[in-house]
Amino acid sequence: MSNMTLHRIFFIATSVCAVLAQAPNAPVIDSRGLINGFTKTPAPSTVARGGILHVTGLNLGPPAGLTASGLPLPTKLGNPEIQVLINGKAAPLFSVSSSRAVVQVPSDAELGIAQVVVTSGGVQSRTARFTIADVEPAVRTAADSGYGVAGTLSGQTLSLSASGLGGAVTAYIGGIEAGVSANLSSQRPGEFDVQIAVPDGARAGDAVTLQVSTAIGLRAANRTIFQGIRTSDLQFVPVPNGAPVLQTLTGSDLNGNYLVATSARDEQGCHTALAIDLLRKTAGKAADCLTSSGAPPVVSAHEGTVLGALIGPPPADAPPGGPISAKAMVFNPALTEPIGVNLPAAAVSLFELNGSLAALTAGTPPQLLPIDSRTGAVGDPTDFGGSAPITFAPNSVHAGCPSTRTDRGDSRGRHR
Repeated sequence: MSNMTLHRIFFIATSVCAVLAQAPNAPVIDSRGLINGFTKTPAPSTVARGGILHVTGLNLGPPAGLTASGLPLPTKLGNPEIQVLINGKAAPLFSVSSSRAVVQVPSDAELGIAQVVVTSGGVQSRTARFTIADVEPAVRTAADSGYGVAGTLSGQTLSLSASGLGGAVTAYIGGIEAGVSANLSSQRPGEFDVQIAVPDGARAGDAVTLQVSTAIGLRAANRTIFQGIRTSDLQFVPVPNGAPVLQTLTGSDLNGNYLVATSARDEQGCHTALAIDLLRKTAGKAADCLTSSGAPPVVSAHEGTVLGALIGPPPADAPPGGPISAKAMVFNPALTEPIGVNLPAAAVSLFELNGSLAALTAGTPPQLLPIDSRTGAVGDPTDFGGSAPITFAPNSVHAGCPSTRTDRGDSRGRHR
């Protein structure tokens, strides 16, 4: 290699180093670097007003890190000053390091898609985005991973830290409703102190569910675990003599100890059903004829404990998607027996509705009849869909109704 070539290489390398030395270390937000600080839901993530946002990236702050020293939280840290701007407004900062900034979303932030930039010494990152909601419940877990064991147990009280709450709060442990209180913490900005009275029947390994009622339905926090277990827990419940061959198990969404087993559909369009309660160690025939227009008959309420089905047999001349039955059955693990429901009109199917059930009737437009899962009372009808006649397949998703999960023998209600 000639001296001229070596000289050129040395000159180019020296020039590059000089340019790099002069260029500022601009902060960089990862392309999927905005996540809910409690749920750790992968981006694009949602955080409530007043909730906690994690911003991950490069050159966000000094390698040694900086932490806010008191309350109220500052909107600037360090020298040169570091800020996180949400829709152009400086957000309160918990801490910042080279790879992560922990931020509180302003309580008056505009709802919807929000733009985030990090500034350091006047140098600004590119924009990243996340969603701000009015309510987005989130629970801090023991390992701060967004899942697994959460809270501390003292006597019969489980204490949790949560964010994003608002409105009426409901709690379940193992699908059993529990007394709960939630108060905004005076020491930890953006967090709520949640106290749950552990119900009788709750066991280690049960799922903990925290829900908030909003104007548009239930919002559930990340599912966590009540204490931990190291060994499997196998439970056996004998079926009664003469029970048919069972084809489908449908579990309660929140209570993994409660299931409805059904046989294959017979020539009359009927499925025999057994209600199985693993806590009570019972399995009894619940109905000789549950029915649907073809799919498995039992509907499990999303983010609820109850299940339900229409009672048959269906009319022999029922058109596809037409009315099937004016009777239904609700299976509620809080009760000892299923509830029979008389509907004011024949229904096409049952649907999940805000943690409970509703019957869908035919018509223009179709109507939803909410069913009280404790009494079987039928509420006032509400229009469903537009003005044009439409037909529906049972156990499916329509106009925002949550999907029904069937054909499963387990549930998120219990982790073993």
